[in-house]
Amino acid sequence: MDVSPIIGDTKFNYRVAGIIRNKGKILLHKNEKEDFYAIPGGRIKIGEDSISAMKREVSEEIEANIIVSDMKAVIENFFELEGMKYHEVMLVYNVDFEENSELYNQEVIKVTEEGKNINFIWEDIDNIKNLNLKPKVLKDLLLENSDGFVSKINIDK
Repeated sequence: MDVSPIIGDTKFNYRVAGIIRNKGKILLHKNEKEDFYAIPGGRIKIGEDSISAMKREVSEEIEANIIVSDMKAVIENFFELEGMKYHEVMLVYNVDFEENSELYNQEVIKVTEEGKNINFIWEDIDNIKNLNLKPKVLKDLLLENSDGFVSKINIDK
């Protein structure tokens, strides 16, 4: 069971996400019915550690094995989506595919998850500033050249 209870009029999400880089590009995904991009990841299940959740989510979504390295950030995210208020805590890791993965060479990875068509794309890091990326603080995180850990708060109202 995902850690995403509804408390009052707000849904709480405990999530994990991964920054996957390849030759000056970053892997993003977009639901075909949405107008924004995000980095790969998903909800953490009750009793599941965040690294296991990251590996499970990528395996479920694009059938890939990954290596999870250091935690890059914690993002507290407050937003509304489809009439629901959300309070989200997202743990962001630096991630790599296992060596010699063919996914590094695919321009678009198309998947269907829970009836939704999702496209994973490699986007040039220089173009990140021009995209509608959620949460918005991800742009700063992806464009920074910092090797350290950061904490960010994102409020979209």
